[in-house]
Amino acid sequence: MANPALNLLRKATKGLLYMSEKDAPFKVIELKEGETPTAANIVEMLHAPAGSPVEEVTFGKFFGELTKVQKWHAEDDKAVVRRYQDLVGVLRETLTNLKVFKIGAVRVKIAILGKTSSGTWAGLETDALET
Repeated sequence: MANPALNLLRKATKGLLYMSEKDAPFKVIELKEGETPTAANIVEMLHAPAGSPVEEVTFGKFFGELTKVQKWHAEDDKAVVRRYQDLVGVLRETLTNLKVFKIGAVRVKIAILGKTSSGTWAGLETDALET
């Protein structure tokens, strides 16, 4: 049976891009039953290159700038901020124990994961370019 949280995440991220030096779409992911993401095992779970550096950042810190309206924002910028605010709401409503992992350097894989009501871990994956 499909996990309803995954459908809500797909809807919340449809057409939304993670902005860095490269704009990238979000992909909804679900870990295998029994897998719990940690900084020590996330590289293997997401099939990132072995030995990639891993940084765990807080959920609030990761979404902080993405959900803040700036004075210089035009209406289209404000619309993107509202989409991110809505996404944060969906993530908080559908997942618990939210964790954010940044894997790699320069070409970074980002995983935003939390526990679903069924007990599996699921969330979002995207890419960033950080030079």
